[in-house]
Amino acid sequence: LSLGFALGTAEQWFIASSSALFCLVFLSAGGFTWGPVKVMAFYGFFTFNSALFSYFGQFFVSVVKNIKAAMILAGVYIGFNNLFSGLIILPQAMLGTPYAVTYFITPGHYIFEGEITSIMDNDNRNVTATVGSDFYAFLVEQGICIENQQSPCKGYQSDYIDFYFGGNFQADHISRNAIVLGVLLVVVRLGTWVALQHIRFS
Repeated sequence: LSLGFALGTAEQWFIASSSALFCLVFLSAGGFTWGPVKVMAFYGFFTFNSALFSYFGQFFVSVVKNIKAAMILAGVYIGFNNLFSGLIILPQAMLGTPYAVTYFITPGHYIFEGEITSIMDNDNRNVTATVGSDFYAFLVEQGICIENQQSPCKGYQSDYIDFYFGGNFQADHISRNAIVLGVLLVVVRLGTWVALQHIRFS
């Protein structure tokens, strides 16, 4: 019982407060449109990110014998999470290929989609498209701009997000993303509890 309680509460205050501090500085400096729902959603997904990094680290320490092996596993998790989350290799480049599997099992996919769409959905800050750019072609295709118009071709920040991620990062996915991350968090903590209860190295 005491082990379960410790795993359920470990680092909660640190994770919550450090995430809040980061979000306060980041959102203040980023010029984003503030609103209680947007801020809480962004904070929630950032806190999920902090918690998963911390709890995966504890899980790796619990299942292998030495700290070096745990650090290697943590490095693999971080690299995998960054590479296949949809930021470095875009979703549209993975979907329809075998890499779609890595995209859907990577926690970062659900974290970053949640963070980006929660704070940039309906973001009406202007983004000027350079003539001949892919974003320019996208705005023309969407009917937002007209080919060879005299005035600058401008879309919104939310239009650029839709273009950049090929329409795969959607605010409609926020609830799904939160559920997936919540389940994953529980599974990782449960795995750590099982490891501490049953794995012995001596």
